[in-house]
Amino acid sequence: MAVDLACRKAKDFGYPHELWTTRLLAWHAREHGPAEGRACLANLAQGTVCKILDQEDVKPHKVRYYLERRDPDFAEKRLKCCAFIAT
Repeated sequence: MAVDLACRKAKDFGYPHELWTTRLLAWHAREHGPAEGRACLANLAQGTVCKILDQEDVKPHKVRYYLERRDPDFAEKRLKCCAFIAT
């Protein structure tokens, strides 16, 4: 459950957080796990969540971004801007 949750957005579960923290993951699992038939999660500790995520090499607090250039004139505009700043 912890790995599945960590791969999804905390906001999808109604939290104001953009990313999961291990503390929030543990709390969510303790609150919702037993009701979903996973009684063993009632006492899940934050440290255990850390170990589970580390074992699976999941890092919910790290996000990779990429830049997509949508403006076809971006390179020309960038040169003008950089030239203006340099003067």
